Amino acid sequence: MALVEVRSNKRSEFLNIMQEVALKTKEDHYCEKFEIYQDVENENIFSFFGSWKNPNGFRMHLKSDQFTMVLIALKLLKKNPEIRYFKNQMTMGIHGLKELRNILQAH
Repeated sequence: MALVEVRSNKRSEFLNIMQEVALKTKEDHYCEKFEIYQDVENENIFSFFGSWKNPNGFRMHLKSDQFTMVLIALKLLKKNPEIRYFKNQMTMGIHGLKELRNILQAH
């Protein structure tokens, strides 16, 4: 799950990118769910929730064109995103989380 605040003058551009990401990500057979939510009190705040069938599917998402688009969209934010990881029986483990952190820090 990610919580982001977009610069108001970049909201439309951000949404266009992320809606494309959501559509393409949902087509991936490893993706169980990818949703975008807009805050009801602040139209510049969005949250994203993604769920994958298994840790390998999420790792593949991190290497996809869709995730590259996410990294581009991050440049439109007002501040750094708040990212939270929730695990279930199909957790990606600490190695997968470190891999994601390294990718995000590189951009």
